[in-house]
Amino acid sequence: MRRAASPMPLLSNSLFIFLLLFPSFSAQPSRSARDGEVIVTDESPSPFKVGVVLNLRSPVGKMSRLCMEIAVSDFYLAHTNYTTRLDLRFRESQRDPVTAASAAVDLMINERVQAIVGPQTSDEASFVVDLGNRSKVPVISFSATSPSVSPVKTPFFVRTAVNDSSQAKSIAALVRKFGWKQVVPIYEQSEYGTGMMPYIVDAIKAVGARAPYSSSIPPSASDDFISKELYKLMNMESRVFLVHMTTRLALRFFAKANEARMMSKGFAWILSEGLTSLLGTVEPSVLRKDLLGVVGLKPHVVKSNKLQDFKSRWLRDSRKENPLSDISDLTVYGLWAYDTVWALAMAAEKVGAVDPGYSQLRGLRDPPDLTALGFSNTGERLLDEILRTEFTGVSGHFQLVGGQLNRPAFEIVNVVGEAERTIGFWTEDRLTRDIDGDRSSPSTDELSTVIWPGDTVVVPKGWVNPMIGKKLKILVPGPVDPGFHPFLRADPDPQTGKLVVSGFAIEVFEAALEQLPYAFPVEYFQLHRPDGMPSPKYNDLVRQVFEQKFDGLVGDVTITANRSNYADFTLPYATSAVSMVVPLRDDRRMSAWIFMRPLSGTLWIVSGAFFVFTGLVVWILEHRVNDDFRGPLGHQIGTASYFIFSTLVFSHKEKMVSNLSRVVVIIWVFVVLVLQSSYTASLTSMLTVKHLRPTTTEFKELIRREEYVGYLRNSFTRGVLLEEGFKEEKLKPFKSPEEYREALSKGSRNGGVGAIVDEIPYLRFFLKDHCNDYTMAGPRYKAGGFGFVFPKGSPLVPDLSRAILEIAEGDRMVTIEKRWFGDLESCVFQESSLTSDSLNFANFWGLFLITGVASGAAFLAFSSSFVYQKLQAPRETDSGETLWQKVTELTKSYNERDLNSYTFRKQAKDERRSNKGDSLGSSCGCGGSARDPTASPFTDRSGYGMASPYTSGCPTPLSNFNQTEGGTPVPNLASPPERGSVSYREHIEATRE
Repeated sequence: MRRAASPMPLLSNSLFIFLLLFPSFSAQPSRSARDGEVIVTDESPSPFKVGVVLNLRSPVGKMSRLCMEIAVSDFYLAHTNYTTRLDLRFRESQRDPVTAASAAVDLMINERVQAIVGPQTSDEASFVVDLGNRSKVPVISFSATSPSVSPVKTPFFVRTAVNDSSQAKSIAALVRKFGWKQVVPIYEQSEYGTGMMPYIVDAIKAVGARAPYSSSIPPSASDDFISKELYKLMNMESRVFLVHMTTRLALRFFAKANEARMMSKGFAWILSEGLTSLLGTVEPSVLRKDLLGVVGLKPHVVKSNKLQDFKSRWLRDSRKENPLSDISDLTVYGLWAYDTVWALAMAAEKVGAVDPGYSQLRGLRDPPDLTALGFSNTGERLLDEILRTEFTGVSGHFQLVGGQLNRPAFEIVNVVGEAERTIGFWTEDRLTRDIDGDRSSPSTDELSTVIWPGDTVVVPKGWVNPMIGKKLKILVPGPVDPGFHPFLRADPDPQTGKLVVSGFAIEVFEAALEQLPYAFPVEYFQLHRPDGMPSPKYNDLVRQVFEQKFDGLVGDVTITANRSNYADFTLPYATSAVSMVVPLRDDRRMSAWIFMRPLSGTLWIVSGAFFVFTGLVVWILEHRVNDDFRGPLGHQIGTASYFIFSTLVFSHKEKMVSNLSRVVVIIWVFVVLVLQSSYTASLTSMLTVKHLRPTTTEFKELIRREEYVGYLRNSFTRGVLLEEGFKEEKLKPFKSPEEYREALSKGSRNGGVGAIVDEIPYLRFFLKDHCNDYTMAGPRYKAGGFGFVFPKGSPLVPDLSRAILEIAEGDRMVTIEKRWFGDLESCVFQESSLTSDSLNFANFWGLFLITGVASGAAFLAFSSSFVYQKLQAPRETDSGETLWQKVTELTKSYNERDLNSYTFRKQAKDERRSNKGDSLGSSCGCGGSARDPTASPFTDRSGYGMASPYTSGCPTPLSNFNQTEGGTPVPNLASPPERGSVSYREHIEATRE
């Protein structure tokens, strides 16, 4: 697509100079082919005239001219069938913009060129490009790299070189790589030097660094001017410098820097692309003497056979033209000059060798009329063809993007000795040692070892204390509110008037300074306000640092997001959060039912359920084997209930017969012991110990009750309260712990406040002496902590942050805290959360699990044994019985005594012994000794029955009595018992014995 010309206004004075100089311009002879070369063709190609404006006396001009001539020869040797041939017409610019413009006018009017290559510098190009844009003649430059000369502004300008702005990111990557926070750009005061500065400054800021100062050196500056500027730079703290200037001025500058001992250890110098690319034209002795240790970057050129062949031929021809030259290597500008000719030759063949159609001049006027230039008829088409040209040249892939060469990769070099050494590359926003390596390889973001000025491999820190002994001007808050002096105190000396500071913040700051490997003299200042005026707010103090009126701010300054927009903070030397202090109240509620409070409702219910469950299990285990758990239903329920609940006071008398029930009772008694002890302790605490609780725990509660809230004067906590929804009229500022106490003791209804909201370090200091009456409560809002404030990009910040970490990790921070605050841990701070004093089920569920498992296991063991025995016992008939009948029979069997148990077997043995004694009767007629007249007439556990009125007062054997359901013996008046009955069987067994 063709691009329309954009008319650029020309200064009338400049045009007048063009006209004055034009008649006196002397044309240089042109060479369209290399000397001595013969081109044989059947038909000579049509010449395509191209003007070339260079400083032919400079090393770059000489090199470029030779490269362009070789390029013409090489191109047409490779394209013998082309009908056009470039005819290069060279002109001398003398490094002067006006001379370059005059040469361009001469080429267009007298030579009728269809394109102009050059000029060599950006200053010259700014003039020539305007002429080309006006006349629609493409101006193609391979060395004017300043962003101020842009194809966007002048469409007929084509840059076959890399724009200087493209190197800004690579320079910033070096700054980030070495951890520098300040960089001072030193640039030439010209179109070339100033054009790149905005891009450099922005790129440096993007990596967290800054450019605190920039130095501008005029191209014609004297040595004295350069020395004064270097002295000014030497007295600044930054030691990282970026040099962006032409070679001639740069060599003078570095010579003076070396004299000022600024090429020594601790300094870092970065060279821009324009200067680094021309290091090959500098005398080796100068490199060794004045440029040792500098780091620079230049466009990366891919090595190829074509490139090596071209370099060999260029070196051979260069030695022929100038045998005494020390230049032994081609620069990238020579390669770009070669590729520019190839691109132009390709475009020329497509356009054809037609007359550009300039308006004819009938004769030169004095001064000549520039309006006679007219417009080129072929310019737009030629421009479009050039922009579309794409090929692989000696410098790499040639492609124009936006009217300029697209070359994203840079080579980073380090001057060591008399040569430069490649230490890495920058491409696609990354640093790497190997440009062809894998992005995930360890070489990513790494460079080879750099030799820095002073012949050292130690990376310069990037800044030092200024050599003139300047003191740091440190601002401290003040006047400090009374009562918080342990944090910071600043008082003027009555004799000298000098500010004397002390306190926790000051001691931590000075301790951190002692950790630095360099000394810093410090002088403290305060902002003075007229009497009666409030002390400045902390945000105002931070702004003073932002405006660079002071070098730093030291005090109890909280790190906030808003403040960090204006200044840099060190790491916090004290952690912080926002909370509130409220009064404590006794939460004891005395009532007739206070004895119920030690246990929660759930625990009461669960305990009662386990009492019933355990009692039921014990009854089931003891009913068949223990007479104490037999009898009428009411008697059994009462006995079981009395037994299990008497375990609360361990007064149970019933004897356990079953081993299973003994295990159950032992475990249950242990559980009861634990419950009883816990209940007693909790009830004692409720009756005797104060239950202190905060009066409130939420901001919303304070807002709902419309209570007044206090805060520390000049603190950012006021903003926090307003954001939480508090009304302005409900906030009261205070300035000391004593005012805090007075306001809290009065309460919100009596002219005081319901709570104090402040940062935790202040609240801890307040509670150290008042923790019996007040406590911290409510949510805690995270804050950044206390930090020291310095201007943006200050190199002190990382060093002091590391020093603070060293102090915090050791014992020194604890020592400093105890010196200023005492033992803050001596007061046990109350918890803000409300918790019940009642014991709950969660505290004892393990005990209930143990006793429940033991009781359940005992019940299952007994039930399994009972059912198994009954099922195995022989029965007369079981056919036709239903399930319900079987269950009923098992129930009846369970209700009977277990005569096979040890208890009843023992009773039977005792009874049989008694029967034997009867047969041997004594005087009483029943054998044995006379019955004890005091013995009970009823059967006892020895097996004897009651005295029968039919046996003359002798005890009747138990077998002669019928057993009732209640176990009471009844004399069996009929004899003998019926056959088949239980009594009959017992009778038979007794008789046999």
